Amino acid sequence: LRNNKWVMLSANDLVPGDVFEVQSKMVPCDAVVISGSCVVNEATLTGENVALLKDSCAELERDIRLNMNQHRSNVLFGGTHLMQSSG
Repeated sequence: LRNNKWVMLSANDLVPGDVFEVQSKMVPCDAVVISGSCVVNEATLTGENVALLKDSCAELERDIRLNMNQHRSNVLFGGTHLMQSSG
């Protein structure tokens, strides 16, 4: 989402603050889930071939700073495999 319009971009053109919809099976970059949920496989990072649910951060309080360890269930990591998404 750029300038309030959906546009098709290469992953190389994404910049911090962009809102995007993952349309491929590979997550293009580290990102926070802001709507819906996803099931991903992080085996490329962890070596564990396990499906993980990632939920929207919409339920978090607005004034909380994102902590990559504490909010891991709200974060998609670049290079991981997207198995399913909704919302």
